[in-house]
Amino acid sequence: MPFFVFPSLFLHLGIPSFLIFIIIFLSVGILFSIFFIPLHWSFAKEYASKRDKRKISVFFLIQGITVLSGSILIVIVFFLFYYFYK
Repeated sequence: MPFFVFPSLFLHLGIPSFLIFIIIFLSVGILFSIFFIPLHWSFAKEYASKRDKRKISVFFLIQGITVLSGSILIVIVFFLFYYFYK
């Protein structure tokens, strides 16, 4: 679903604009992290074998960190462009 459809869809549902903001940027972070899945899986496999941890839990932890860091990065870039190009 294109990102420009999200705000109009959520406004018709009555969701507050702050939650719309969070949902949109988290979805961008998820799309950003999809690119790194093979890299994260290979790292999780190697790390789990060395530390005697479950591979899937390490993978989800790495993916979660990537989603959050990607979302924060997009928010920073978005607000910098908004601030400098008003």
